[in-house]
Amino acid sequence: MSLDRSLLWVAPLVWALVLVGCKNEDTGECCLPITPDKQDAIPVPDDPDDGAPRDVIRRDPAFDCDALTCVSFQGGEPSCTRKCGGEGECPEGFVCQSVLQSTYCDFDQTTPETDDDCRPSSILPTDLFCVRQVCATDAECPDDFVCELISAGSGTVEDPAVRQCVKASHKCQP
Repeated sequence: MSLDRSLLWVAPLVWALVLVGCKNEDTGECCLPITPDKQDAIPVPDDPDDGAPRDVIRRDPAFDCDALTCVSFQGGEPSCTRKCGGEGECPEGFVCQSVLQSTYCDFDQTTPETDDDCRPSSILPTDLFCVRQVCATDAECPDDFVCELISAGSGTVEDPAVRQCVKASHKCQP
């Protein structure tokens, strides 16, 4: 009988491990709005004629993403993302890095008028997110990913070609 009692703690532990192992991970999936009227909230890839594509990131409860955050990284299709704390915290095919180079928020200078723009939920340059891994060839990408040309660029240092590892099931358009 003592053997049965000593095994009572095993069942909850196994159940907890199963739940953790079954965690839904939508990083990289196409970012979609919950309702069609919120389509304009999705970040549009920004690929200007006069330079490298800019990163666009937004957080909105209208996004059908686990972390309610959507990113267009280096001109790529808008995809679901989540915060990360460093290397190894993102799914395979993704890296953890900052997507903002600047912000209009200066938390030392907030006033009641600017407080809405600089609320604690604002995304800051110090925040890190899981973004698609940059690549030069398919060999640099995990299985089931291809190294896809995102932006042809102009061939200059300021506007290089951009390639990212993309999984077929993460593409927004067929």
